[in-house]
Amino acid sequence: MKAQGCGQQKVGQGDTRDHCHAHGGHHQGRRYQPCPEVHTIEMVGHSGAIKMKELAEKIGITTGTLSVAVDRLEKKHLLKRTPYHTDRRAFLIELTPEGEACFKEHHEFHLKMTRKIVSGLTASEQKTFADVIEKILKKTEQSRCNGSGQHTNIA
Repeated sequence: MKAQGCGQQKVGQGDTRDHCHAHGGHHQGRRYQPCPEVHTIEMVGHSGAIKMKELAEKIGITTGTLSVAVDRLEKKHLLKRTPYHTDRRAFLIELTPEGEACFKEHHEFHLKMTRKIVSGLTASEQKTFADVIEKILKKTEQSRCNGSGQHTNIA
């Protein structure tokens, strides 16, 4: 069963476009979420139920910006926001069953894309590729967070 809100999004009459250029046109012919929303679904899918403030920090956006994305995703029945049990000011964000299905579909797309990318590489090249990606990810995380919880520009 296809999750509501996942897959193709019509832009104009008969026109389907990729709203997330970073993902290079994936989910073509299906209904899909704009980037901030799909990244929110992706982070919650990987982390499980998470406080709103922690999620905003992981994504690297303000809680205000995240609140807008969460509002949209709640309206689409993909996320739910509940008061945190020990602090009524804090909210816990988690996927609904429809959101879980959307996450799984998006995650499967990434797995297929990765398999396709590395399929033309030798075992040695695949290891080198994985090592380089790991190094980039570590450097990106170090650059993004300066240790005080404050995010900095990567450039």
